[in-house]
Amino acid sequence: MLNIDEEEFKEFLNLLKRLVLKIKKNENEKITKEILENVDLLILGNPINDFFSSIEIKYVIDFVRKGGGLLLVSEYGADHLQRTNLNDISRKFGIFFEKRNRLLEIRF
Repeated sequence: MLNIDEEEFKEFLNLLKRLVLKIKKNENEKITKEILENVDLLILGNPINDFFSSIEIKYVIDFVRKGGGLLLVSEYGADHLQRTNLNDISRKFGIFFEKRNRLLEIRF
């Protein structure tokens, strides 16, 4: 759901460019070892109605453990409302997206 080309992400996109990061979008393919090979920062942007497979979760965790950067973005309602399992990745790093009393709580 996160579209980095939208106006609200303009400053963030400019920051990534100033850091001389090459940006590669992956909107339709599964996460594989090959996709992560030349990546410094993986951004998982608010998946909706999409679940990460156990092998994709393993690849992301391995990527971070080997020094890769990870930025997770979730929308209100967290996994339950968004119908995803982003928390299956975030929990491995001590982060949990949760909906509470109409507020999104992010625990570290």
